[in-house]
Amino acid sequence: MDDDLDDYELFWSTIVSHFQLLSKSVVNLFEINLMTIREGFQQLVSLAMRPQTLAALSLILLLALICHTCEYWIKSVIRTTINWTKRVNIGLTLVSTALTALLPSVECITRIADNVIEEYKDNCVGVYALQGRRPKMEDKFTYVNDSQRLGIEYWAVFDGHGGDSAAIFVESKLYKAIHRRVEALISKDSVVHNHCEKKSSEEDCGVSDVSNGGLNSDKECLANSKLYTNESTTESLTVASLSKIVTEEVLEIDRQLIIDCKERGDVSGSTALIALRIVAQNKLIVANVGDSRGVICDSKGSAIPLSFDHKPQQIKEHKRIKEAGGFIKFNGVWRVAGILATSRAMGDYPLKDTNLVIAEPDILTFDLNDIEPKFMILASDGLWDAFTNEDAVTYAKECLLRVKQSNTSVHTAHEVAKSLVLESYRRGSVDNITVILVIFDSNVDDISIS
Repeated sequence: MDDDLDDYELFWSTIVSHFQLLSKSVVNLFEINLMTIREGFQQLVSLAMRPQTLAALSLILLLALICHTCEYWIKSVIRTTINWTKRVNIGLTLVSTALTALLPSVECITRIADNVIEEYKDNCVGVYALQGRRPKMEDKFTYVNDSQRLGIEYWAVFDGHGGDSAAIFVESKLYKAIHRRVEALISKDSVVHNHCEKKSSEEDCGVSDVSNGGLNSDKECLANSKLYTNESTTESLTVASLSKIVTEEVLEIDRQLIIDCKERGDVSGSTALIALRIVAQNKLIVANVGDSRGVICDSKGSAIPLSFDHKPQQIKEHKRIKEAGGFIKFNGVWRVAGILATSRAMGDYPLKDTNLVIAEPDILTFDLNDIEPKFMILASDGLWDAFTNEDAVTYAKECLLRVKQSNTSVHTAHEVAKSLVLESYRRGSVDNITVILVIFDSNVDDISIS
C-alpha cells in the first residue's frame, strides 16, 4: 500500500515538473516572439518615416487618385474648353455685330455678296439663301408654280446637317414624287368625268361633222376639256388627299434616303418644311419635319405660326425617344443621344435605325379665305436663331412698306427676303440662312405695325 502511494506521488511530481518546464519554454518563446514583433514593428515604422518612403507613398497615392478621377478630369477639361470656345465665339460675334451695325448696309451687302449661294426673284415670291458664317452651305429650297396644270403651288426649305447630300437628295426627289401622285389622282378623276360626259361632248363638239365648223368645234371642245380637267381638280384634290400624299411621300423619300446613305456610309440628314396651296380652294397645307419654321401674316398684321419645331426636350418628343430606348442630353442645346438638336429629320440613319429620330411630318392646314394673309415666311433655323415669329413678321411688314414707298424695285418679295437674311446675319446668326417670302396681298398700307 505504501509502495502504491509512493508511486502515485512520484507520478504527479513528474507531471508537475514537466508542466513547469513546458510553461517556462512557452513563456520564453512568447517573450522572444514579442521581442521580434516589437523590433520588426519599430524597424517598419522607422522605414516608413523615411523621406524616401513618404515620397514614394505620396506619389503612389497621387497616381491612384488621378487614375480614379481620370474620366472626370478629361470631361472637365473638355467642358472648360468648350465653354471658353463658346465665350470667345460669342465675343467675336458681338464684336462683329457691333462693327457691322456701324457700317453702312451697302458695305455689308458688298462684303458678303460672294457668300450668297442662290436667290430667286418673282413678282410675288422671293428667295434669298446665304451661307453665312458656316464653312459650307447645306440649305436647299424649292419653289414650283404648277397652278395651271395641277392647281397647286409648292414651296419647301431643307436644312441639311452633317453634310449637304441629304438635303440635295430630298430636294431633288420630293416634289417629283408628290407631282406624280397628284397627277395620277387628277387623271383618274378626269377619266371618270370624261367617260360620263362622252355622249354630250360628242354632240356639242360635232364629231361627225367634217366641215370647218366641225373642226372649230373640236378645238373649242379641246379647250373646254382642258378647262374641265382643271375644274375637276377641285373635286379630286382635297386637303385630306393632299395631306395623305405628302405624308406618304415624305416617309417614302426618307426610306430611299436611308438606303442610299447606308450604301455610301453617309450620316447626313435634313429637315423639311413643305407648304402646298390648293389654288382653287385657296387652302394651305404645311408639313414639317425638324426645326425649320413657317409663319404667316394675317390681314390684321398678326403672326400666325405655320409649324412648330421638333425639339428633343418637348414632352411628346422626349417621351417617344425614351420609349425607343434613347435619351436626351444637354450639349449647348438639348440633343438626341447628345448628338442631334432636332428630334425629327430625314436621313440620319444611325439614329433612325433605333427610332430615336423619325421622319413623320406634322401636318397643319389653313383656310386662306379666313386668314386673308398678306405674306408668308418659310425659313431655315438660321433666321429663327435671330428672330422670333413676331419679330420676323414685324420686320417684314416694315420692309414691305419701305420697298413699296421707294418704288425702286419690282421684285418686292425678293427684297424683303434678302433684308430678313441680312438682318439675321447682322444680329449674329452663325448658321446657313434661307428665306422664302410669298406675298399674297400686295396692299400693305392697311397693315398695322406695332
